[in-house]
Amino acid sequence: MNLTELKNKSTQELIHLASELARDAEREQVVNYSKQDLILFITRRNFELNISMYSEGYLEILPDGFGFLRSSLATYQPSHDDIYISPSQIRLFSLRKGEYIVGEIRPPREGERYFALLKISSIAERQPEEAKTLTPFESLTAIYPTEQLKLSNNSKGSTVNHLLENILPLGFGQRCIIHGENASVNSILFQQLAIAVAACQPDTTVFLIMIDQSPEDINELKQKVKEIKNIEFISSCFDEIPQKHISVVEMLTEKAKRKAERKENIIIMLDSITKLTKAYNAFSSVGTKTLSGGIEALAIQKAKKIFGSARNLEQGGSITILATACSNTEHISEQVIFEELEPMANAYIYLNAELAEQGVSPAIDFSYSFTKKEELIIGDKRHEKNQELRLNLKKLSHIEGLKYLLKNIGD
Repeated sequence: MNLTELKNKSTQELIHLASELARDAEREQVVNYSKQDLILFITRRNFELNISMYSEGYLEILPDGFGFLRSSLATYQPSHDDIYISPSQIRLFSLRKGEYIVGEIRPPREGERYFALLKISSIAERQPEEAKTLTPFESLTAIYPTEQLKLSNNSKGSTVNHLLENILPLGFGQRCIIHGENASVNSILFQQLAIAVAACQPDTTVFLIMIDQSPEDINELKQKVKEIKNIEFISSCFDEIPQKHISVVEMLTEKAKRKAERKENIIIMLDSITKLTKAYNAFSSVGTKTLSGGIEALAIQKAKKIFGSARNLEQGGSITILATACSNTEHISEQVIFEELEPMANAYIYLNAELAEQGVSPAIDFSYSFTKKEELIIGDKRHEKNQELRLNLKKLSHIEGLKYLLKNIGD
């Protein structure tokens, strides 16, 4: 029996199951139990009857060395349903944060608050022993992207996706910043890209993350992507504490690393890296070096660690990160964050305020946007053509430039 299956049952279904397991003297009591108490009762009775109970979750390791299996249904936040995992089990299998673990559990003993993991059955749907043989992500060799991300399916692709695919090719393992002064314009392009990336790479998992956003914007995007099976959408509303914004991003980044270690390609779409840095800044220890705009150097460093996890791996696998960044000249802190993170990117999509104000889509400044080492992705011939296009674009107005591109992009 699986703990997750019990959680998904209705209270009436749990009462029926508990009544079947209850002793005569207990049957009248179980009908008054809460859902949580019913699950605990069923688990304890199964344990007494030597009926194995299983559960699963994603590992978070605490500073004291023990850990908990968190649930994606709870956005990886601590809950009373978490499964405790001992330091000895973590050491035995060289476990790291973000591992997906399935195992046999026991109910909490007297004085305990959580279910505990008795035995690990699988790690990332593989034999537990395999985890010991994996090379840690940080020890794998990073190389420039060589395989292109598709953004359009022939005639089905939108104009913006077709232009990006041809003029600004992105590869698996890219660190891309989508930059503009207007956060709402950034988000519009971000949403278009997220849907296109997932649709055109159906076998690749896409982590779509929105943090410090309004509930209306979160729900709008959630509805747009709910039918796309390879997207895991996770969010943290602006009324949540900064620690939640941080923990959501960190857990999904660690999940991505564990998958990349197993030679999988993972894409992270983050809106936004600016708000993530601000969350780190709000949660930063007092006393570290402070930059202009009141931004702590430690907050910048932590954001760099997240963004820097995007890379193409020589041994196979990759993590791609496409992150929005807003830098309004009226907000010095945003400008400082952008200036610190911009050099870390190897692909840049710059949005043009003038085009955005005129309602032109895409509001992308193609003359300045570029991908480093794009010739490794698209070949020398197309790279030379793109170089020529960019030179010609700089001689034209933004509107004329878009018309020129639409006329000259190749199939």
